[in-house]
Amino acid sequence: MAKTNLSTKKYTPKKKAIVPRGKYEAEFVRPRFDNEVTIRALADELLQEYSESDEIWLQDFFIPRKITRKQIMQMRNKSEYFAEVYSLCKDIQESRLFHAGLDNKGNIQQIIFALKNVSMWRNEPPASAEEPAPATVVLKPKQLAESDDNAKD
Repeated sequence: MAKTNLSTKKYTPKKKAIVPRGKYEAEFVRPRFDNEVTIRALADELLQEYSESDEIWLQDFFIPRKITRKQIMQMRNKSEYFAEVYSLCKDIQESRLFHAGLDNKGNIQQIIFALKNVSMWRNEPPASAEEPAPATVVLKPKQLAESDDNAKD
């Protein structure tokens, strides 16, 4: 009986290393707001939606859009228009927090904490521009009495 050379193995290509990717990596890493036009459109949407809604927390606008604080800072640095709109929305947020505290619309400790952290409110008055001059200490040399043993040297 003659041997037949039949190969039962199929050719398999070399396996490439699998680099795991996050499910939402493209939404976070890809620059979605990299030009002035898209940043201005987002700023207009931010001002319109936030000023018309009753939301207190400004970050609630950005969370559903998967926009991180880092991306907000990059947009503020890139676009002066976005920076001004964002600053105005922060002022609206401060006002809403203040009025929520006055009207007892929430936990007053939480509102105070938010005002201190978000709007930089403090219990202490700011340091005055006229600081008192620092005290100066002048040391005079020690005078030795004639009766002192060290004075006779």
